[in-house]
Amino acid sequence: TPPATLERAARLCAEVLDYVYVGNLPLTDWAHTRCPGCDWLVIERAGYRTEVHLGADGACPGCGRRLPIVLANGQSATSLPH
Repeated sequence: TPPATLERAARLCAEVLDYVYVGNLPLTDWAHTRCPGCDWLVIERAGYRTEVHLGADGACPGCGRRLPIVLANGQSATSLPH
């Protein structure tokens, strides 16, 4: 799928959905997950590396909004050890 098509689809989805990202466009901002409340980068992806940037209570560090994020291992982001 051409990158322009993936970006267009992501833009359309982001109009009605929170937490939209495109896993096959690693060099764009669409590869990451941002807080829908303040646009803070909460999940950063680069290749096979993923970094979760959330507070100890699973809240966005930018605005404090608690985010309903479930990690690949099935663990809720709100139950991460800090």
